[in-house]
Amino acid sequence: MSLLLIGLSQSDDIHNDAKVYCNDSFPIVELANLVQDQVDDCGGSSSCTLSQDEVIDIGNQVFDYNGLITPPPFDLYVALHRILMENMDPDDYERAIALQDVIHSDIGALLRLGELGFAVGNDAPEGTRDSIYELVDWFNCTSLFFNEVFVDVYESEKEGVDMMKRNAKINEGYTWGLVVFDKLNVPTDQELQDSNAPIDIDFTIRMNVTNVPTTRVVYNNWRGLNTEYKMYYTSGFLSIQQQIEW
Repeated sequence: MSLLLIGLSQSDDIHNDAKVYCNDSFPIVELANLVQDQVDDCGGSSSCTLSQDEVIDIGNQVFDYNGLITPPPFDLYVALHRILMENMDPDDYERAIALQDVIHSDIGALLRLGELGFAVGNDAPEGTRDSIYELVDWFNCTSLFFNEVFVDVYESEKEGVDMMKRNAKINEGYTWGLVVFDKLNVPTDQELQDSNAPIDIDFTIRMNVTNVPTTRVVYNNWRGLNTEYKMYYTSGFLSIQQQIEW
């Protein structure tokens, strides 16, 4: 017991009050304020642009932030990408993209976004393809920007991966993600009314390895906090998942 008391007396008391987290905000949402401030400073001039340093600073703030995090809704995430694209100097934008590729993408796909595709899983039951198209229709009815990023429904995971890689190469663009549905059984309206049957769904979100934490290595033990988990937020991974499960 005496050793524990000695150790306690020699230790620094590190804590963060809950009110600090409650009063703080995830830096991604500060992009809108950053753009608005710049527009105000320029008197509304269309030549007013964000600098590379200002945008990269947002990425640094994200990984220095340890408060509560709420996944950005799908449309907000795409809107943030549009804000960056429309308000950055073209040369600064290209340099920021190059820098993100080197430093493993602090702000994920926000700078480049890319295409989003859906695919039928290899072992998916019959009817999954039709259900995916119903989901696409639902996305188009509930999302402002879904049709700007969505490309197609593919017959298999392999076809989806191959086609999206091909499209990115031909168009010199990027791939945001591929959602592979192994099961998607949507109850009819009557079934929902009769039994409140849940949607039976099983899907995998595939993304560029530069935008999300690597899963190639399994860690059984870890000391401290690995902040790479935040890349699930900054890559839009959780925004896509949230929109599908909503």
